[in-house]
Amino acid sequence: MGVGSLLVTVAVGLLGALLGAGWVALPDLVGRVLEMDHLQNNPGWQRLRIGAEMAGGGEKGVNAMASAIKAVAIAKVVGPPNTATRAAFAGLLHDLTLASTDYLTPARGFGLGPTAHAEHEMAEGFRYLSHITRIALELYVEAAPRFVRFISPTLKLIGDNPDALYFISVVDSGSAYNISGCRNGDLYFSIAVQGPTAGGGFERVLVDLNDDKMAFDSNNCFSVVLSAERPPGDLPRATTWLELPDSASSVVTRQYYEANPPAQLNQSILSSHDLTISLLTKEVSDIRESNAMLDVVLARRFAAAAAFVRSHTVNMPLPDPTTAPPFFSLLPNDIGVPTKWARDSEGMGAVDIAYGAGRFVLEPEQALIITGRMPTCRFANVVLWNRFLQTFDYASPVGPVSLNQARLTLDADRRFTIVLAHTNPLVGSNSTAEFLWTEGRVTGTMFFRFVLPEEPVEKLQTRVVAAAAVQAELDQ
Repeated sequence: MGVGSLLVTVAVGLLGALLGAGWVALPDLVGRVLEMDHLQNNPGWQRLRIGAEMAGGGEKGVNAMASAIKAVAIAKVVGPPNTATRAAFAGLLHDLTLASTDYLTPARGFGLGPTAHAEHEMAEGFRYLSHITRIALELYVEAAPRFVRFISPTLKLIGDNPDALYFISVVDSGSAYNISGCRNGDLYFSIAVQGPTAGGGFERVLVDLNDDKMAFDSNNCFSVVLSAERPPGDLPRATTWLELPDSASSVVTRQYYEANPPAQLNQSILSSHDLTISLLTKEVSDIRESNAMLDVVLARRFAAAAAFVRSHTVNMPLPDPTTAPPFFSLLPNDIGVPTKWARDSEGMGAVDIAYGAGRFVLEPEQALIITGRMPTCRFANVVLWNRFLQTFDYASPVGPVSLNQARLTLDADRRFTIVLAHTNPLVGSNSTAEFLWTEGRVTGTMFFRFVLPEEPVEKLQTRVVAAAAVQAELDQ
């Protein structure tokens, strides 16, 4: 008897069981098939036998295989079982489809303009969607708490930065956590507790803590207790407490570096990173309950991943000039007055940082000269982003798409000059200006950050000039 004949035998028996004696006869049929020793070389029979043995053998194994055949038959007719996890996963797929059909569309302002530009922007949009999906699955589906590196050269979102390391973990406001680690040459370190916004978009900062307010030991190592209430008594050495508000949903860490290559490409920095987060208490009963209720647990996690996808796509508000942050200029080739991030503002900004931003619009023969005064601050840089708040390719050897304070030449008054252009107009020049590369893009976002400035940050001045005339302009 071949595989086909065996399947026909089982199918006929199943049909007879369905129409006649019911499912009660199915175990008997399976048992009789397993007694057909002349089928030992038949792959179908072998799978049936192995399945029965794996299920305990004997009558128990036969009954298990009969139940499995019944489940397969029902699934073929009415579809697979609708478990909680399956329903949640279907919801995630639905939201990914909506991101494609309702978010990455001209109605949202994407894919407009000349065909080449429109197609390029839409392609970047789908890559952005893949990044959102990756971080959603990594962050929410796997067990928490656990720090996830949510920015890398191949994972960019929420306005990434090549000079910084960002880690994020999901938290539950009803729990308590310990965050520990050692600083490894960073110029600035902070921890921010984030919470959801009413509109369902970017999270907002609820409370935060920077290295000025943290305790460290002689090795520059630390521990931060994250809980709703401060632990009683004196805290252990090198330990700091940070409140965990009721609406907390995640904790984000930031570390800024002036390194070459940038921190995101610097293996020495990446390999020395040891930041961890752990629950202060976790009962064995809780672990057993999670294992016993895995379907419910994973359904909840997939639902959280879907919510993250929605918050960064279809739930993003439409562009509204009246609600743009004050530091973001809506005029082309202009940069808003750098302003410190306000706590409770929607977005992943840090309250210690003054931001200034605007969009450039440059034809191939044009350049943008940017001048400003560097305030005394811990760290500063400028990066270029696409429409999806993703940095240009800073791993490319062609030209810099970001500059930090260490790469700028400051005069006696701490003033600097940057030339943004499609090709480097400073080649062969003795100018102290620094070149910033557009990657040949006609438009993009310029984003400046100044960490812990000790004085107000002056508005940066800009002027569009012919690329061929840049040197003459700088000599004036």
